[in-house]
Amino acid sequence: MNPLGVVPSLVLNNHTFVESASILRFLADKYELHHLYPKDAKLRFAIDSILDQNGTSLRPALVKALRRIIFRRVKPEFGEKPSKEEKESLLAAAHNAMTKLEQQISHNFIAGEHLSIADIQVFFELTLFKVMFHHDLDSSHSHLAQWYH
Repeated sequence: MNPLGVVPSLVLNNHTFVESASILRFLADKYELHHLYPKDAKLRFAIDSILDQNGTSLRPALVKALRRIIFRRVKPEFGEKPSKEEKESLLAAAHNAMTKLEQQISHNFIAGEHLSIADIQVFFELTLFKVMFHHDLDSSHSHLAQWYH
């Protein structure tokens, strides 16, 4: 479905939509979910900034760690088992991205005073991290963990 051969993708009325942030924006606009993605440009900027940062920082770090540490077991093209040092480096990169994200949270929600599509996307990423790496956010990212819970 996705011309890039990756997930996510959404097919709606014979049109394929790709990239999670773009799909979230599209659905929020299509179904007029202004409580999740307001029309106000300043509020949208805050949400878009988090979505874009997630796409260039947190997600790539998580995907790289997942491929090398977890998925390489079923996909040989992801290489041999990483060394202890490489594994630690991959997880450190993910933690660094989470720290950058955590520093931006100044409200009850990721991008402001209200739940938004940014919260939905980041919640998914953190859940993936917690489940795949059996990691408790409380021990290393207390502010992010407080938001998550």
